Amino acid sequence: MSEEKTEQATEHRKREAIRKGQVVKSQELVAAVTMAVSFAMLAASLPFLVEKFIGLLRSGLVTAFTGVDPLGAAQGFIWDLMLFGSTTLLGMMVASAAAAALLQLAMTGFVFTPGVLTPDLNKLNPFEAVKRWFSKKILIEGVKICLKTGVVFWVCWSFWKEHLHEMTTLGASQLAYYLGRLEMLKGFIWRLIGVQIVFGAADFGYQWWEHRQSLMMTKQEVKEEYKRQEGDPRIKAQRRARARKMLKSSGIQKLDEARVVITNPTHYAVALKYDRNMEAPVVIAKGADAIALEIRKRAGALEIPIVEDKPLARALFKVDLDSTIPPALFRAVAEILLAVTKAEDYL
Repeated sequence: MSEEKTEQATEHRKREAIRKGQVVKSQELVAAVTMAVSFAMLAASLPFLVEKFIGLLRSGLVTAFTGVDPLGAAQGFIWDLMLFGSTTLLGMMVASAAAAALLQLAMTGFVFTPGVLTPDLNKLNPFEAVKRWFSKKILIEGVKICLKTGVVFWVCWSFWKEHLHEMTTLGASQLAYYLGRLEMLKGFIWRLIGVQIVFGAADFGYQWWEHRQSLMMTKQEVKEEYKRQEGDPRIKAQRRARARKMLKSSGIQKLDEARVVITNPTHYAVALKYDRNMEAPVVIAKGADAIALEIRKRAGALEIPIVEDKPLARALFKVDLDSTIPPALFRAVAEILLAVTKAEDYL
């Protein structure tokens, strides 16, 4: 029995979903808003368009019947008409495309999803296609189509009943009156667009909920992802134990007894203990790389002098812990200890 998905998606899972192109989007809402913008532009500019068309028609007819080149005038009229129609259509297309792009941006944000460009061979698998046809998503889409069809039919029927008397009294001789009923037609179209927008908004809400559900995780998945992102807790504990062991073997716990720390400066750090009662300085702590950095940090916190001397640091690093330095290094170390003492006396 599979474990129930009760945990919210982690930030990593959400980022992976976006990378694969799995974002919340509703094509129905985009189509509804695009339709609304297009029709709003058409309705707002209709008086101007009609006036412009009548002007073109009048100018074309006058030129055709009174000019010396009727054929050329007719061609010019057709060209003007095509130019007028294409520019009008282009303006509506640009406005609709801009509205669709802005709505898409509002739904998903600005995301680049290269994952959707990768071909998915599973889509060519006939068995996968059959599974998709009988999936829950197809069933829900079918229910949505039935609901939308029923609502659209009801809107058409109610509009028919509301304006039945007006439509049956329009005769062929009542052309002016019929043209005046364009407002009635506009109201009908706005009702249909309103239905589309309502269904689009509902579809967006459902897509958001479904997307959120699809990203839900089981407790085990959350644990495994944490291990991948942060590392296995047992392995991290082992690493910390090794680090503590390395620090202990470096003698860093005795660092507060050091008289001076000599560094490489980044690769090695060696702490020396010395007082007048000792025969020679003793190496009480040493380390390389990360441990050397830790020695320098702790020495700084303890206000222990830190001196950079690359050759001497490399030579001292070879000396065993809790061992006196070799006689060959006495002179170099003595000069450093003397300089440190003078500096302290001066301060």
